[in-house]
Amino acid sequence: MSLGVLLAQQYSVTLLDIDPTRVALVNAGESTVVDPEITTF
Repeated sequence: MSLGVLLAQQYSVTLLDIDPTRVALVNAGESTVVDPEITTF
């Protein structure tokens, strides 16, 4: 997920995940990665 977040800053990214909770968070625009630099974007 963290690599996908970094790549998505410049590219269109598609991620697959089997955890429905994380999928719901991502679909809601929330990050599943705890990193202060990610939340500043």
